[in-house]
Amino acid sequence: MKKIWILLSLISLLACNKDIIVPQSDLEKNGLSGDVVCITSIETESTDGQDLQEVFVKRAVTHYNEFGNKIDEIWYAQDSSIIRRFEYFYNSNNEKITEKYFESDGQLFLETSYEYKKGKLVSSVCKYADGTIESKYQYEYNRYNLLSKKIFLDGNDNIQGTHTYQYDSKGNITEDKWEHIQYMDYNWHLYYEYDENNFLVADRMYDGKNAPTYTSEYQYITDNNNNWIQKIETRDGIPSCLTLRLIEYK
Repeated sequence: MKKIWILLSLISLLACNKDIIVPQSDLEKNGLSGDVVCITSIETESTDGQDLQEVFVKRAVTHYNEFGNKIDEIWYAQDSSIIRRFEYFYNSNNEKITEKYFESDGQLFLETSYEYKKGKLVSSVCKYADGTIESKYQYEYNRYNLLSKKIFLDGNDNIQGTHTYQYDSKGNITEDKWEHIQYMDYNWHLYYEYDENNFLVADRMYDGKNAPTYTSEYQYITDNNNNWIQKIETRDGIPSCLTLRLIEYK
């Protein structure tokens, strides 16, 4: 009888997770469909919950290659001057191996390198332009090849903290828990909720003592490809942020 119960439990578990498809490209990771080649997004904020276009935050232009991965991303100020720029480089397996972050003056600020084993990202090292290590990460995965833990290390490979992740049956992340090794007051965790289209509709943050910090809720307008082109964020019941997206397809 015990063997039968274990077998039924295993079958149930596999059935619940059989539809999990691990996203590979940047487009898939961001829930985008269709042959997207460029996205221009404009983000504005409100200070009083009335005018969502009161404060200009940034205009971001992102280009994608034929495999759906980001090639570059440029952030612009309201006067069209460059705030920062990112460039991305890949190996023959379409795995991101280098990410470069340039400041507004065009100077390299940070460069991150990524290492893979058997198709999985296992570590990354971020360095300042002078070669000083800014951060290191190691990555672990669950049985469904979804990221389960991200370990933060300093330049001497001492563990500083960890992110642990939980997912729903569709592979959407439902919890991100940050635990710092030394500074417990910096601990927090986030819970995420999704609608039937897998759009994020709410996230709720709690501090290390499980006291609520904030709740954000999101509303969307989509195009004919079911990609959102307008997102409104409401923070603790007050409209706070508007993002508009112009999506270019092949």
